[in-house]
Amino acid sequence: MAEYVKQVGTIPLIIEGGNIKAVLVTAKRQSNIWIFPKGHCEKGVSGKKMCLLEAYEEAGVTGKVKSKKCGTFKYAKMNRDYKVKYYTMRVEDVLHRWPESRQRKRAIVSISKAMDMLKQDKMKKLLQRSVKKINKS
Repeated sequence: MAEYVKQVGTIPLIIEGGNIKAVLVTAKRQSNIWIFPKGHCEKGVSGKKMCLLEAYEEAGVTGKVKSKKCGTFKYAKMNRDYKVKYYTMRVEDVLHRWPESRQRKRAIVSISKAMDMLKQDKMKKLLQRSVKKINKS
């Protein structure tokens, strides 16, 4: 059984006039790959708080995170296996400046455009699940 590095992430969604948009960021080392904000779990910090922090640092958005996760995503990088628990986030504010704005690009796009930009099928499924969750609230 693989020992996973645990991470948390958020799927930030903006609701404007009945339309839902997704917030994507580029991967730190691969500016042509679009992802959702995520990061390592920190001891003593809840998953929800880490999601808010990662969304702020990587995407420059703030808001509220749903209490139940919308799913997990596993990947491998540099001979390590990672497992990310993703939570849906309802974005309340989009900042003009944020900590990683010089390291990443941010895109605020329609759900259909986000589906085109995301390369992994599992990420697309997480987005679809998050849209359903946000519609229920």
